[in-house]
Amino acid sequence: IDVDRAVALYHQAAEECGNGNAFWKLAQFAFEENKVTEYLDFLQNSVEHGCSEAIDKMADLSYRKGMVHYSITLYKYLASIGYGMETPKHLGILHANGILSKRDYDESMQAYKAAKDELFSEDRAAMVAIGGSAGDDRFRTHADDFM
Repeated sequence: IDVDRAVALYHQAAEECGNGNAFWKLAQFAFEENKVTEYLDFLQNSVEHGCSEAIDKMADLSYRKGMVHYSITLYKYLASIGYGMETPKHLGILHANGILSKRDYDESMQAYKAAKDELFSEDRAAMVAIGGSAGDDRFRTHADDFM
């Protein structure tokens, strides 16, 4: 595998197309090479371009570094798109520790359930079967809403 070419293609996808997943891959490469500044820059760009994996990582890092309100915003966003099995756990911990209000916790869990239900719905499966896609903006926010 031509690693230099692969990295160049990720850079191209990231910069020219604003591809959050490409920024995330570049962040992973930088992390593996212990390039902390590059890692954080690529991670931030990935978050700004909506990569769910990067948003999850940023939420975790933010919480551990004491940026609790920022991490709450990120975890609430992840709940709204039904991302991951750990998101409800993190929100539950924030609520149990008195950091996240009951109302915010309940709303986040409702949004998470609605997103998961939609992701695994028969309607979505039918749309995929004919090459279509569907979206529901009832609970969705955009990544740049919390940046």
